[in-house]
Amino acid sequence: MSYTASAIGRGGPGEPQEDAGIRGFLLTDGGTLPPRLPTIAIVREQMKTFIPLISKYLAANARPQTTAPTAASENSLELFTIFTQHQSLFHFSVLAVIADIPHDLAVNILTVLEILLSMTGRNGLRASLEQSTFCGVPMDPSGCYKLQMTANNRKIWLSLRHDVNLPVVALKTTYEMVQQHKQDLIDQRSPYLNTPWRDPDGKKTLYVQLADALVFSNKLGETTKYLLEQLWEWAKTDHDTSLLKPSKALRKNVVLIVRTHLSLVLSQLEGPGNAEKSKQHTDWVVSKYRPNRHVRASLASYVLRPGLPEHPVAKALGPEWFDSPGLSWRPPIPTEIPSKFVTAACGGCEKVAPRLELLKCSRCQSVFYWCVGLVRAVGGEKLMRGVVDSSRECQKAAWKQHKSACKPVEDAHAG
Repeated sequence: MSYTASAIGRGGPGEPQEDAGIRGFLLTDGGTLPPRLPTIAIVREQMKTFIPLISKYLAANARPQTTAPTAASENSLELFTIFTQHQSLFHFSVLAVIADIPHDLAVNILTVLEILLSMTGRNGLRASLEQSTFCGVPMDPSGCYKLQMTANNRKIWLSLRHDVNLPVVALKTTYEMVQQHKQDLIDQRSPYLNTPWRDPDGKKTLYVQLADALVFSNKLGETTKYLLEQLWEWAKTDHDTSLLKPSKALRKNVVLIVRTHLSLVLSQLEGPGNAEKSKQHTDWVVSKYRPNRHVRASLASYVLRPGLPEHPVAKALGPEWFDSPGLSWRPPIPTEIPSKFVTAACGGCEKVAPRLELLKCSRCQSVFYWCVGLVRAVGGEKLMRGVVDSSRECQKAAWKQHKSACKPVEDAHAG
C-alpha cells in the first residue's frame, strides 16, 4: 500500500489515469462507462457549481424539518438533481487513480464521495435511482452497493494520502465498514467474529487500513498494538485455502506495514520488553528498505507524517536517505519496455490500449485484440488482472477483414 501523490497529484502536468480495477468492478453486472475520464479542466468547471449548490443543500438540511415526509422527499430529489447535473465530476471522483487526484481538489472530492454515499443509501431515492444510471452503470440495488463500496474505499485511501492527511475521516469510515463486517459475521454465525481479519471471505485490507488510520491519528496505545500484532500473526501463519486466499505478496506487504507501525507504537508504550521489541522491528524494516531507495516516497508516507512522534525507522535511515530532488513514487523505469506493453490498437474495435497485454492472432501473430488482459500495476513491475472489453466480439469483427491476409507464421517468414 502507498499513500503518496503522483507528479500529477502534486500539481504537475498531465491528466489523471483511470483505475482499471474499479471500472471492471462497476461493470461486473453489465452497463457501460465513458471510455475516458473527464479532464481536470472539466472537473474544475463542474466543481465551481457543485460546491455552492451542495453547501446550500447541506445548510438547508441542517435545520429541523417540520413536515418530515414531504421535506425528506423534496430534499432527496434535490440531491439527485445535483448528481445528474454533475455526472462528469462524480465519474472522475469514483474512477480516477487516487494518487493522480490534484491536491487542491482532494477535499472537495471527498465531499463528492460523501454525497454519493448519502444518495445511494436513501430509500426515498430508490425509484429515481433505478430509472437512472451512474454514467452508464445501472443504479439498481446491486449497482448502488458497488458504488457505496467503491466510495467508502476511496474515501479511506484519499484521506490517508500523505499530502491530504485527514486520518480522522479515514478512521470514521473504516470503523463504519468494520462494524458492518462484524454484523455480517453475526448474521452468518461465523467463527471469526472475534478475529474478523481472519475471515476467509472478509476484507483483510480493511483491517490493515484501520491500523493505518489509528496510527496516523496518533492513537498509539494498547488497542492499536493488539490489532497490529494480530495482523502480523495472521500474515505470517495464514493457512487459508478458500478461493479468496490472499496472495503471498499481499501477506508480505502486510508484514512490512504492521512491523513499520509496531516500530513506532512500541516505542511509545511503557512496559517490559516494548523498547527491545521496537528495536527489533525497526532493524528489520530498515534492512528491507535501505537498499531500495526507489520506494522512499512510499515509506515517507508512513514514517514522516506530521503530528506524530519521530518514527524510529525514519531516524535509523536518516534524513539523507529520504532527501532527493524529484522524489518519485514509482520505481526506476526500465530502459527497454517489453513488446507486450507497447501501445497497440485492437483489430476489432480499433481502440488503442496503452500498457495492456493484448492477445495476438494465434495464426499470424500480427493482429492485436482488445481483451481481458494484464494491466501493469501502478508504481511497480508486477502485473494484476484488469477487466476490459471482451476479446471474443473483437476477434469475430476483426476476422472478417483479417481472414484474407492472415498467413501462418511459418508461411509469413518463408515469403
